[in-house]
Amino acid sequence: MLARYWTYPHARAGRPPVDPRLRVLILRLARENPTWGHRRIQGEIVRLGHHIAPSTVWKVLHTAGIDPAPRRSGSTWTQFLTTQALCRAKTRRTVCELMFYRGGP
Repeated sequence: MLARYWTYPHARAGRPPVDPRLRVLILRLARENPTWGHRRIQGEIVRLGHHIAPSTVWKVLHTAGIDPAPRRSGSTWTQFLTTQALCRAKTRRTVCELMFYRGGP
């Protein structure tokens, strides 16, 4: 009797895992739309008829090694600073040319 009491199949503890098809959909949306964050992806999935929390979408992205939206599509800090410096240099050159322009021929 004691053996029968302890040998029944136990239910898994915790939340059920995310459906693999839903996981593939989340990763596909993140890859095809690099500016979307986890909340936007969750909203689109809800519009498709699936019920999932934004935190679950974040966990799936984090587990897959996908960065948050601004880091996925944006440039690095070094690239940003280089671009800003080049724009400032071009603007200063244009302003100086306009200040010292004396008219046409």
